[in-house]
Amino acid sequence: MNVAGCGFANAEKTADSHTSDYKINSLDVIQSSQIVLEPIIIKGRPDPDGSAYALPNVGTATKTDTPIMTTPFSVKVVPGQVLRDQQAVRLDEALQNVSGINQEVSNAGLADGITLRGFQVFPFRDGFRFEDQNSNGRRDMANIERVEVLKGPGSILYGQAEPGGIINMVTKKPLSTPFHKIEQQFGSFDFYRTTFDSTAPLGAGFSYRFNLAHENTGSFRDFVQGERIFVAPVLRWDISPRTQVNLELDYLHGQNTPDYGIPADGNRPLDVPRSRYFGEPFNQAKYDDVVVGLNWSHAFNDNWQLRHRFNTEILRSEVVNVTTPFSGPVLTDDRRSVRRQLEVLRNARNESYYTVVDLTGHFETWGVKHRILFGGDYYREDTRWGFVEESEDELEFNALNIVNPVYQTGGPPPVNPSRDFPGDDINETEDWFGLYLQDQMELPYHIHALAGFRYDSIRSREFERGESTGEPRDDALTPRAGLLWRPVPVLALYGSYTENFSGSNGLARQGGKLPPESAQQWEVGIKSELFNGKFLATIAYYDLTKQNVATPDPINPFFSRTVGELTVRGIEFDMQGELLPGWRLIAAYAYTPFAKITQDQTLILDDDENVIETGPGNTGRRFDDVPRHNASLWTTYEIQKGMLYGLKLGGGVVAVSQREANLENTAQAPGYAIMNLMAGYNYKLNNTILRFQLNAQNILNEHYFVSTSGLRFMPGRPRSILGSVSIAF
Repeated sequence: MNVAGCGFANAEKTADSHTSDYKINSLDVIQSSQIVLEPIIIKGRPDPDGSAYALPNVGTATKTDTPIMTTPFSVKVVPGQVLRDQQAVRLDEALQNVSGINQEVSNAGLADGITLRGFQVFPFRDGFRFEDQNSNGRRDMANIERVEVLKGPGSILYGQAEPGGIINMVTKKPLSTPFHKIEQQFGSFDFYRTTFDSTAPLGAGFSYRFNLAHENTGSFRDFVQGERIFVAPVLRWDISPRTQVNLELDYLHGQNTPDYGIPADGNRPLDVPRSRYFGEPFNQAKYDDVVVGLNWSHAFNDNWQLRHRFNTEILRSEVVNVTTPFSGPVLTDDRRSVRRQLEVLRNARNESYYTVVDLTGHFETWGVKHRILFGGDYYREDTRWGFVEESEDELEFNALNIVNPVYQTGGPPPVNPSRDFPGDDINETEDWFGLYLQDQMELPYHIHALAGFRYDSIRSREFERGESTGEPRDDALTPRAGLLWRPVPVLALYGSYTENFSGSNGLARQGGKLPPESAQQWEVGIKSELFNGKFLATIAYYDLTKQNVATPDPINPFFSRTVGELTVRGIEFDMQGELLPGWRLIAAYAYTPFAKITQDQTLILDDDENVIETGPGNTGRRFDDVPRHNASLWTTYEIQKGMLYGLKLGGGVVAVSQREANLENTAQAPGYAIMNLMAGYNYKLNNTILRFQLNAQNILNEHYFVSTSGLRFMPGRPRSILGSVSIAF
């Protein structure tokens, strides 16, 4: 069945006194648009989130509801059933199932740090880019139905996007069939999380969906804790079978302890307990994140449709954080203590506005079937943040003894008012306008072609402490093309070429924006669909090069510097689906032998920061946080009949090889492999399902480091359990 897991947009109950039958009339895609299908009858009450491990169609790669087997790019979907089986409450946990993805410490662990094909990427929500730069908290998964991943450049459709790929979190939509679920999770290190999911029709064409999550957690790390509340209501109005309107809100409020992990000692992490915290108990980050969206769609007929989406995100955050230095010597001269410094981020405010209009149409010319997408988008981002320069002498904090640490009992020290700029140190506005055209063609002999291009115009305005640093403007025209041949239904071969333009991605310490970033990628691959579409597999080879890459400035990581050119080449393999009734798996493997800086330049400065000499920099060195090998396997089996019907058992492994900890390649994070297990049981009574589940993570208690940031290593979670009890009706 080709609608599995794509979201029931309009389910109508038919008259039957013994069973509940539903007609599924349409599918949700990432723009909440509708594609009219022939009615399909489903016996029994549908699971609104789906139970499949493999979904046949994806919207993120082309902004149209296209089968994965006819998409000439590498795409993977992490369905809702995988999220529930693994109890994934954060995005990075879901993305362990995707090849080529690695974690990194982003903003002291306060934001989602994700690298894809070697480059840091920002998550999207229903096609709208989230901004994570102001420590606004890691994304909550309470209202996420599935995660779609397009590997490789995607800026032709989304504008400001990194060339590693697009990670699109597809949200749960309102249903016309009532569904309600309450879940309580509890786990090691004082983890408690309560979630509520409810959807139902309201009459007169209106329906709603409401998701709520409250979380309170400690940590295996000393003094690290967090609390958050997340609310996500959605109201839908079906004006007619061809016209729909959605109004949605996400609100996230929380506070967490910043944590950069354990500093380096030579080329490895310090040999200390993984619980050791090198900050202070008063370290804290507070954030409020509000996302408001309005989208509507109208189908003129069976072939032409117009879609419009407007989103705005408003962030507020403050951070006080004592941490080890980002660069330079970490240990004191006697090697008994680590140096520390104070970071203060005050009144950080980020407001972004995004609107996009898409027109899609189907027609045929001389035996060639076309699916045309024409669109335009406008993105505006206003950023204001005040900081205290961590290089100032008065912000050096007392060193911490490695063996017998003594922490401060009071609050943070007062900051010299002359160095405290309450909110107007950096004032940046960026306007991004784009037009794009894409044509998906179905040719004779089972050949599918895709061609498109995008025009971008970017204007930036920056003020540093009230003084203008310029108003640079950048324009670019980027192409995209792909060809796929599907000689038999179970096999497809494809190749593609894509360019990427992501504009400037940082401020230079010397003032002004960095040069715009650009990228090019070649990709070839093979796809397979087996067992009537229940099982999907993809193997891909890619060659991706990026210019003007922004990296943290080693003198002051609040700012950035550029690395001339980076190139990454590798092979990725993904598979997922149902092999036998009840036996499901999802697996991934990436081999990345080449991930190097191919061009770089070091600027040698005098005491007045004037350039006096240049050098080759890190040319020839490997990227940080990009392992040669990373793999994951997760499998479950659900008993289909008998006394143990409803019992599900599962387990998996995540393995990552050694990674470089910095661009200079002076330290490395050791490789690791961890094993996880799960057991769950569903008890069904009429239309009510009571579910019990227990997940055990890192069952062998491996001591490992999941990510790095400069010369700081984030230890992974020790052996832990996560249980849940839920009732759905």
